[in-house]
Amino acid sequence: MGKENDKKADKMTNKKENVKGKKYDKFAIWSFVFAVIGILSMLLSFIYVSIMGLKTFNGFILFLYSVLVGIVLTIILDLISIILGIISLRRIKNNPNIKGRILALMGLFISSITTIFLIIDFIINKF
Repeated sequence: MGKENDKKADKMTNKKENVKGKKYDKFAIWSFVFAVIGILSMLLSFIYVSIMGLKTFNGFILFLYSVLVGIVLTIILDLISIILGIISLRRIKNNPNIKGRILALMGLFISSITTIFLIIDFIINKF
């Protein structure tokens, strides 16, 4: 009975040491951050479009500028996030001392969904 408890205690300390020794992959963190900023950029540009609309010629220029900046920024951030997420997943797979797989996957997922949403929006609205 005492030996079993000792083995369990050894396993627990080994797990704690492994968790403490692991660090998050920077690429995974940045993949997630860029994905969140990208989706916020897209949402803010769409909110601006729905609130401002097309009021005047100057409003049209501001509208066009904000939409293009929002969409271009979103696409660039999403592409960066996807690239960093793929690099991070490969690094995590090759090195067991790195963690952050969930962050990399979330970055890939959010960026992919945002990019697909933009493509569908372009097709529907023919913008």
